[in-house]
Amino acid sequence: MDWSDGYKTDVTYAITFFRKMAPAHMAFAALMRRQQAPDPAKPFRYAELGCGQGLGPLILAATHPHAEVMGFDFLPGHVASARALAEEAGLPNVSFREDSFEQAAALPDDAVPRFDIIALHGVYTWVNEDNRRAIVRFIDRRLNPGGLVYISYNCLPGWAPIMPFQRLLIEHARRHPGASGTQVLGAMTFIEDLLDRKLEYFTRNPRVAQHIRTAATRNIRYLVHEYMHTGWAPVYVTDVADALAGAKLSYLCAADVDRTVTQSALPEGARDALRGIEDPVLRELVHDFAVDRFFRADIYVKGPRPLTSAAQHRALRTLKVAPVVPRATMGGPKTPEGGEDTTARAVLYDPIADVLADGPASLGEIADRTGISLGMVVSACAVMVGRDWIQPVVPGIDPAPARRLNRVLADHVLTGVPIVNMAAPLIGSGLPASDLDLAALDILSREDVADASDLAGRLRARLQAAGRPVVHDGKTIDDPAEAERHVAERAAALYGEQAPVWRHLGLL
Repeated sequence: MDWSDGYKTDVTYAITFFRKMAPAHMAFAALMRRQQAPDPAKPFRYAELGCGQGLGPLILAATHPHAEVMGFDFLPGHVASARALAEEAGLPNVSFREDSFEQAAALPDDAVPRFDIIALHGVYTWVNEDNRRAIVRFIDRRLNPGGLVYISYNCLPGWAPIMPFQRLLIEHARRHPGASGTQVLGAMTFIEDLLDRKLEYFTRNPRVAQHIRTAATRNIRYLVHEYMHTGWAPVYVTDVADALAGAKLSYLCAADVDRTVTQSALPEGARDALRGIEDPVLRELVHDFAVDRFFRADIYVKGPRPLTSAAQHRALRTLKVAPVVPRATMGGPKTPEGGEDTTARAVLYDPIADVLADGPASLGEIADRTGISLGMVVSACAVMVGRDWIQPVVPGIDPAPARRLNRVLADHVLTGVPIVNMAAPLIGSGLPASDLDLAALDILSREDVADASDLAGRLRARLQAAGRPVVHDGKTIDDPAEAERHVAERAAALYGEQAPVWRHLGLL
């Protein structure tokens, strides 16, 4: 009996975290739209559907010890791995269920609680229509009034010219039985050969050719889960809004908090068209056409709760943000031509970044210290959140669970487990991290490190003891001198620039 329902189960999904799924990020997005959201500093319940190997629920549980977090996935290997990590890190507030979407939707009322936030990343457009309907039924039954749904998915029109490539890949794989990894590599080789032969479809669609060239550089996990599921089908934003309306959900906003601000970079004709559209979902659809969008991340609400202008103003003034990268990494916004707006950087972004270089600060404090209006500070900080330079703060979080989880992740990454994030308690979220980053964090948290050179030596010792090569951008550095140089350079950056940021964020 085939229990996969068209979903590839022989290749595990990547172990990763998506920051837009963090409750504080969603709350900030809602606040920008003058809407209330569950307070991430207070007790709440959170569910992730299709959680993979569970890093998302693990990081959220570790950075919100006052919350109850549950992950659902129908791959037994995913669930087993997630449960083992939770036990090893000592996280009693996270649990994992081995359920398909159909099974989860049919659970008895007392089997699982109702949730304040339900999230799913990517999977909605990887599964068939029956499973999509099951997802909506689960949300309908399990989301509390006032609760939020985060949903990201492959969308149209961006995928429209690329869909024939995916169909060709699937058809080649169907006719060459075997392991999914072998199938997808064989299909990619076949399609690359067709691309080189300048078939008319590829010649007339240069964007498709570029997409294929880029896909060919991705790892097997990505290729299998992005292209190989038989239910794979991109959708329009209106399709998702119509489906979720069946669970009493209303479209709230894009999870990209800088969407409204960066809209100014669109051509004038597109800006004028969007200004004339009042319906929020239709406006998003037209925006997708304006930028030829192929992936969306959206937030829906079960029962909107508008804030007054005065309440929004107070909430924005008291909202704290924290830098998640060194000061030198921060810059300015993009111009319509794709360059950096140096004027905006000098008069707006640099002063804000200078304040945050001292540590977390409220938006009101930033406005007061810089003399910049609160409205301009909010807009700039939304862009800085979108660029992954800063993140909203969750006050009063005990850092101990996140530090325990990070130590477990550091141990596992040195055994070859492809973990690419660490938990950051102050922001209730995760940060991107390489194996060297996780190892360095673990060393700095456990050992007395004298300087960057000392850290580099300890990193090399850790790698050697684990039998791990030095890897950069997914590629092993074979030359010993080059490998040593890379470790030394990364250790200098981590010790001198990143470690102070980690301390502000409660990682150290």
